[in-house]
Amino acid sequence: MTTERPKQLIKYASADAGLEILRSQSLWWSSPNAYTSPFEMNGRCGIAFSSKELLNATVKLATTLIFQDERPQGQTPLISAINRWRDERRFNSPEEARVVLQDLLAKMVAQKEEQVHASLQKWQLFVESVRTCCFSAAADILGNWDKYAEQHQGIAVSITPDSENGLDQMQAVKYTRVRPQLTTLKEQINQLLYNEAVNPSQRFPKNLLTKPEHLSDEREWRALVPKNVSFRKTHDSNRDEKALTPGSIKAVYFGIACDEAKRRAIMAVGKALETPPKFFQMTLAKEQFKLEPVAVE
Repeated sequence: MTTERPKQLIKYASADAGLEILRSQSLWWSSPNAYTSPFEMNGRCGIAFSSKELLNATVKLATTLIFQDERPQGQTPLISAINRWRDERRFNSPEEARVVLQDLLAKMVAQKEEQVHASLQKWQLFVESVRTCCFSAAADILGNWDKYAEQHQGIAVSITPDSENGLDQMQAVKYTRVRPQLTTLKEQINQLLYNEAVNPSQRFPKNLLTKPEHLSDEREWRALVPKNVSFRKTHDSNRDEKALTPGSIKAVYFGIACDEAKRRAIMAVGKALETPPKFFQMTLAKEQFKLEPVAVE
């Protein structure tokens, strides 16, 4: 799937919400904490493993390294100790090694738990400090009309991104089978054993730009910016309003089931703008499950 930056961003909305976008010449931007999908990361996300699980998994791997045929590679204190025990034939059985490793690694895992908790707190602060706005790359995506535009009763607004409206910061959402996490069990084990660098903060923006593979037809693009004085507060603590650049609304697409009265109201408001958008009615293609726009005056 292409990730070429679209020249126009498409905002699917209900007819009422679309009318308000035109009237106010602004968009609502959301905190990630407003996300309700179980597949979206937000400030309520936790760590996917416990300290006990981390300790048990690290002990299990370290025990395996002691008794495997191949000599472990690395210069970390723990790997050096494992190789010394191998040379000395310190342990007669894996069970004996596990008892010693449990005591040795317990303190290390306790320190690691503090670091992981600090990363979680940083993530929560990051989520509170940013705002996102979601779009699509095209106005003819059937699933988006169903899901985001009141089952074709709503509209789609075409907006030109620029630095003033903050939409030049848009990034393509990545669709994957791998669920993003603040950190993983494997990552923490490798840090304990091999001192591999772990910096979950570097992935914070990426966490907010990842969705499950089965949603890839949405072709979503997402703007992610720091919350600043350009935002206006709304009645919803998780949503703020930001003005659009005058003239950046280029087109409005009406869903095939859009109410005629609402369509007339939207066109009246749009035509009254200093730079009126073009208007299109979405229609069903004759021989395909496809939507086609037809210009309307």
